[in-house]
Amino acid sequence: MVNILNIAWLYVWDNKVVVGACVILYAFTITFYVSNIAMVVYFNSIQDQIGPVQRILTNSLPINGMFFYTTWVTIASQINLTTVLSYFTQTSKEDSATIGLTILLAIVVGYFILEVSIAETYLRYVFSVYPVLIWASIGVLVAHWNDSTEGMRNKIYTLIILVIVSLFLVAKIYLSIMYSKFRPINRGKNYNHLKEHEML
Repeated sequence: MVNILNIAWLYVWDNKVVVGACVILYAFTITFYVSNIAMVVYFNSIQDQIGPVQRILTNSLPINGMFFYTTWVTIASQINLTTVLSYFTQTSKEDSATIGLTILLAIVVGYFILEVSIAETYLRYVFSVYPVLIWASIGVLVAHWNDSTEGMRNKIYTLIILVIVSLFLVAKIYLSIMYSKFRPINRGKNYNHLKEHEML
């Protein structure tokens, strides 16, 4: 489903059906969220059956890779929404960008709260979200900060988001270290038992 929506968005956007592309991109983003939830829940359910190397590789490659891609899609969906509001409503470009940035910030704050609370054990080793957001924010600032034709509001807003995301990354690293030290995820017992059984 994710790939189908991705292809559909590329086709619709290429044909300049901007409103339709926005709808598809939001559906694409939501489907990505659902896929990621299913992935981390499934991985959590099988960790007892795999060894430490497999757990490290799974966390560092497919899981962080999927969250990396999902973050880009989330940013793209806000850009697409900003385009729709700017050209198909009476909302000014500056206000449209502010709306897109506000939605993005709300998603980021909500995700951070989720990952350090009820979903902590599922998302403990997911770090790729924040470098993407930092990279994107810096790119926006570099491209627009010295543009005298644009107002300062969204530039400052983007800078605030960059600072918040950077603080979230620092907090995420610190909390992951603390949780790993004082609240370790008790995995691998069944795997070790199976390996011992195989050796007998």
